[in-house]
Amino acid sequence: MDGHAKMESLRQHSITFTFSPNIKSSIINWIKQVQEFLPLLESTAEDDDLNSQNTIKNTVAPPFFHVEQVLETTAVQLSTILVSKLGHPLPNIRGKSATLLTQLAAILDEKFICNDSKTDTAIGAFMGDNYEDNYSRVNHLFQLIGKSLNLIVVALVAGMECALKDSDWHTRGIINTALVRLVFENDKTFQEDDNLAAIWNLFFLLGTMPTSSIAAQDRIVIIKGLGLLAPIYVLIDPNLARNIVESLLKLKIKVSIDLLKSAGFRNN
Repeated sequence: MDGHAKMESLRQHSITFTFSPNIKSSIINWIKQVQEFLPLLESTAEDDDLNSQNTIKNTVAPPFFHVEQVLETTAVQLSTILVSKLGHPLPNIRGKSATLLTQLAAILDEKFICNDSKTDTAIGAFMGDNYEDNYSRVNHLFQLIGKSLNLIVVALVAGMECALKDSDWHTRGIINTALVRLVFENDKTFQEDDNLAAIWNLFFLLGTMPTSSIAAQDRIVIIKGLGLLAPIYVLIDPNLARNIVESLLKLKIKVSIDLLKSAGFRNN
């Protein structure tokens, strides 16, 4: 099943937000910083490696993205690109992407402190050489900034779902890790305003993934995410919970009991 077929199965999000006048100038300056950073992203891609270029080209407003304001749309699109670059092979690209996302959180939430020791440590972690630690780094970063992105969070998740068309499994894993943590940190928003659409879409994604062994890494990220989010959807939507469990049991590449337990699923 190709990327377009996957997109057609996604549930639509209800997206309505605008930036308040008092932060618009800061948003404009932030957008300029990101736009200055984008050429560096493109220049680091090899001529025969289209992953970075495809991510930028594919990060467009999805068909159900109903925010009409150019400023809001641009901010969400650029944020989506930055999230995908948190798994970039080069530490300086990862670190700069994390810094810009943290700066956006500070603009949207005046209570968020951008330059304290916790955020400095989280951003600094992306400068490490261990490429395999990126999932935990992303998870930790969005633990810190997730709530502060609440104003744009539904739109950002919608954009990230579109970016999951990226051909690189590691990039998809990074995006899914951030997406799950954003939903978790903003659970009331996704319960009350989004009708659990983001979690339904994770479930749909699980069922449309290829069964190759390398894609199993993608699958593990999604399964752990669905386990983390289980307290949000189990009581509100038992049908969703039942579908998720049944899908896990039907996977062609079987999931171990230990993985299910580590993901948060328990035998009752």
